[in-house]
Amino acid sequence: MNYLVLGPTGPANLSRMCRESVDKISEKIMMRRAKGWGIVIAPILMSTLFPREKETGMRLEGGCFCGAVRYEVRGRIFNSTLCHCTDCRKASGAPAVAWFSARRADFRITQGQPARFASSEPVLRSFCPQCGTTLTFEDSRWPEELDIATGSLDDPEQAPPGDHTYVRSRLSWMKLHDGLPEYATTRSAGR
Repeated sequence: MNYLVLGPTGPANLSRMCRESVDKISEKIMMRRAKGWGIVIAPILMSTLFPREKETGMRLEGGCFCGAVRYEVRGRIFNSTLCHCTDCRKASGAPAVAWFSARRADFRITQGQPARFASSEPVLRSFCPQCGTTLTFEDSRWPEELDIATGSLDDPEQAPPGDHTYVRSRLSWMKLHDGLPEYATTRSAGR
């Protein structure tokens, strides 16, 4: 559960506080109550505070499980999603894959070299040739964009999903009640 903390903390401290654990927030509340500050706590959706587009100047790092391939992303990220399509499921061996997008120019490999394969006509996927970690998804229809596997980030909490895509392919036993928007296929196709 995420919490919105209202009171003298002000909006500047809001995202920092919401990223902290509930225990730490509770500690701060108790300290501030002792000082006579009025604090209100209300449950909120993470996507309210952390929209799908993150600010410019952001620097994210990640890599594969074995450490052979490393990368960094600098700049704005967008389209954070949890994809339920059959192709992502088969390519990763997971029931769904979390992705976020970045401009291709903002992504660079800093160590090693990923292997690539064409999973369909317009799509090229990359992975570590040693351990198999899924790393990227490239679609030739969007040559300026690159999708990066959120789970390969050093800190995946930096890019939480903002929605679910390809829910028509979601496994029946995967029940999620996170309140995020759901799309039968793509965002652009609508609900």
